[in-house]
Amino acid sequence: LVVSAKQNPTKATNIQASNYQAFLEGTGEAGSTDPPKIVAVVANVDSLGVAPDLAMGADSNGSGMAAVLQLARMFHRLYSSSRMQGKYSMLFVLTGAGRMDYAGTKHWLSSTDPRVLDNIDFALCLDSIG
Repeated sequence: LVVSAKQNPTKATNIQASNYQAFLEGTGEAGSTDPPKIVAVVANVDSLGVAPDLAMGADSNGSGMAAVLQLARMFHRLYSSSRMQGKYSMLFVLTGAGRMDYAGTKHWLSSTDPRVLDNIDFALCLDSIG
């Protein structure tokens, strides 16, 4: 496969990407006044391929995105009942522009309240799980 362009490639400087997040509040530790610790479940939502037939997005991030959405759906059902609500808060994050030096992830990290980031006890990245 040979891919050519009429002009020299240049680095993209104006990257536009979308990030998505959902949050489910946990109960926290019994008797504690501290906010509940957070479990973050994250994946990348984009794929970039020179030729559409060669884009590997179905596994590279499609599988992770599907898993994050399914886990968010399942935990939402559990956390809807105060009887089943866990002590950890759950944060579900889908970031874009992964193929562009993780621009979406970097933006999410730089724009998220530091108190949220400091309270993340465990992060699970679900890219390429197919």
